[in-house]
Amino acid sequence: MNPNPYAAPQTGETASGEGRSKNHFSHDEQADLFVATLAPILLKANVFSLVLASSFMTLFVVRLMIAVLQDPLAIFLEIVQLALALGGFIVARMILRGSSIAWVAGLVICPISAIASLFALATGSVGGLFCGFLSLVNIALLAVNWPVIKRIGGARKVLREAGINS
Repeated sequence: MNPNPYAAPQTGETASGEGRSKNHFSHDEQADLFVATLAPILLKANVFSLVLASSFMTLFVVRLMIAVLQDPLAIFLEIVQLALALGGFIVARMILRGSSIAWVAGLVICPISAIASLFALATGSVGGLFCGFLSLVNIALLAVNWPVIKRIGGARKVLREAGINS
């Protein structure tokens, strides 16, 4: 075992003889798979806008708790907006890891978030306009990033099956 955690993995001999590590991938193949798990700038922009929209949703919940009389309708609205905010944060984290389920969840959460932010706009928060716009941008970015998310998920699956942490 190599005492340096930053050193390249040790190679072992296989039937073909050279250049393969213990998990049957050459170092070049491992590097290619690792690079396939990295997020391009458009996916990072998607994650940033998801986090920003979810932060606005959280602020809308706080605004409703402070400004509105707590009747059952207001409490229901606060719970829905909080669930949308938490869902947005989770989707943002999971699409970076290549989750197809999170991609579908994002396509469900974003339109509902746009409608909820229109309610915030109707009750006097100009931030509702910005959050609604962000939700529509998120739908477009999720649609554009689908091949990237699929590629990341596939590469992570291959690395996980080979016993390589990714």
